Amino acid sequence: MAPPSIRKTFTSLSAVVISTVFAEAQTSFTLAAGYVQVTVPGGTLGAISATLQSKSDHTSNATVNNDWTPLDDKGTPSPLDDDPAQQTLTVTGAGWTAGQWTTSGFLCYAADSNGGEESFLILANTSDTITIQADFDLLDLSRSILTTSTISLRRAQTVGSLFGFGAGNTDFTSSDKVYLWNGNGWTTYFVNAAFQWAKSGSFFSANNDVIFPDEGLFIQRNDPSDLTLTFFGDVPGKAQVTTMPGPKLQFVSTRYPVGTTIGGLGFHNLTNWQTGNSGDLVYVWNGTSWTTYFYKGGGNWGKAGSFFNHENDAVLPDSAVFVSRKSSATLAESPNTHALPYTP
Repeated sequence: MAPPSIRKTFTSLSAVVISTVFAEAQTSFTLAAGYVQVTVPGGTLGAISATLQSKSDHTSNATVNNDWTPLDDKGTPSPLDDDPAQQTLTVTGAGWTAGQWTTSGFLCYAADSNGGEESFLILANTSDTITIQADFDLLDLSRSILTTSTISLRRAQTVGSLFGFGAGNTDFTSSDKVYLWNGNGWTTYFVNAAFQWAKSGSFFSANNDVIFPDEGLFIQRNDPSDLTLTFFGDVPGKAQVTTMPGPKLQFVSTRYPVGTTIGGLGFHNLTNWQTGNSGDLVYVWNGTSWTTYFYKGGGNWGKAGSFFNHENDAVLPDSAVFVSRKSSATLAESPNTHALPYTP
C-alpha cells in the first residue's frame, strides 16, 4: 500500500495567514476558527489526530485548590468502578449552574507559567467550583501550574462529534475501523447497522466516548474510496502539554495542524529520557509500517537502519506517533510541551 496522502485545508478568517508545506501535507490557516480536512486514501491505514479545539465557553482566572485526591481503588475488577484521581478549581462568583460542565463532556484547559496549557476532563461542578480528573497534583513542584491559573472550558471532542453518526451523517462504511490506544492495546470502533458508533465488546452507543486532545487515532479505511474527514474548531493559541510518564507506551497526537520534525516533537526533553536504540523510542507510521527513531544526544536523532542525523525528518500535521518509554518518570514530572510552530 502507498503511504497515506494527508491533505488539509484551513479557512482563512483573518488578515494573518500562515502557509506551510511538509512532505505530502499542505496547510493554510490562521489563528482563528475554521476547519481542516484530512484524507485517508481507500484501502490504507492512517495515523491521524484531531488538533483543533472547540470554542471556549468560559475563560477566566481560577484558584487551583490544594485538595488533590488520588485514585480510590475499591479493588473491583473494572477501573470504571473506582473513583478517579481528582482536584478542584474555584472561580469566585462564576454563577454556573450545577452540572452544566458535565453534559456531553467538557475539558478544562489549565495554563502554566511557561505559556503552555493542558486539558483535564471535568467530572462535576457547582456554582463556582469545578472538579477535574487529575492523575497528578496540579500543584506538584515538578509542574509549573500556579495556584492562580488561567483556565478555558471547552467541549470535548467525541467519536460522534468528530466522525459523525446517523444515516447520511458519516462517511465511514461498516467495513472501516477507528482504533484508540487504551494503554495496553487497541479499542476498536465501527459504524453499526443503525449508523451509530459502537465499540467492540459493548452493546452501548459509543457516540459520546471522549477523544482527548493528546490522543492519536488509527484509521483503517477498508473501503476502496478515499475517506476525507473535516474537523472544525480553533487553532491552539498556547503550547500544548502532554503528560508522558514512563515506563509506558502511548499513541500521541502531534497537537497542531502544522507539520513538525522528529526533534521538534521535544520528547527528548522529558525527565529521564533514555538515549540510544535500546532506550526510549518514537515510532512514526509511514503508510505500511512503523519507522523507529531514537535520540542519540546533542540534538542528534537516529533512525533504524541509518547512520545519519534524522532530527529534521518531517512529521505530518494532524498525525500521531507511538512513544515507547522504557525510562522511569512519574506523571507529575513528565509534561512534554509541544512548542507552538507558529506565532499566535
